[in-house]
Amino acid sequence: MTLPKDIADEIKFFSNMGKRRGWGSVKVDVSIGNTSWNTSIFPNDGDYILPVKANVRKAESLINGKMVSVKLTANFPV
Repeated sequence: MTLPKDIADEIKFFSNMGKRRGWGSVKVDVSIGNTSWNTSIFPNDGDYILPVKANVRKAESLINGKMVSVKLTANFPV
């Protein structure tokens, strides 16, 4: 899932203030619907990509192209 540009810009700004992780990834806590998990987001052409596992997509009935509300909390290293 590609995060919106304004969110990607905010993540880039705050992630540059701390130590960088491998490949520029940022640890995050994510919630979609009733499903929550910990993962990392990864930079890609100025955006950030949020990987969503098949079990989450199935549990939340996610399909390609469908807009979805995501709660994302970044855990920036200090």
